[in-house]
Amino acid sequence: MAQSDAVAQAATETGVLDRARIILIGTLTGPRGPVALIRARGRVERVEPGDRIDGATVRGIDDGVLSLARGSRVETLRLPG
Repeated sequence: MAQSDAVAQAATETGVLDRARIILIGTLTGPRGPVALIRARGRVERVEPGDRIDGATVRGIDDGVLSLARGSRVETLRLPG
């Protein structure tokens, strides 16, 4: 096994993230305001307030927090730690 293969294997745990859910990867403030990186539908995507993803609307982004609105229900995703 090549060194890069060994590193990838050691750094990767399969089955840890629920691929059916939206996972918050990170938040930051860009020149046009706050953005979040999420994993949805098996892809990493960049979202901003007002964007729609999987039937939800991005309501707000703060430091380590993403708020999604699904009708009258609000879901808050947080970075671990």
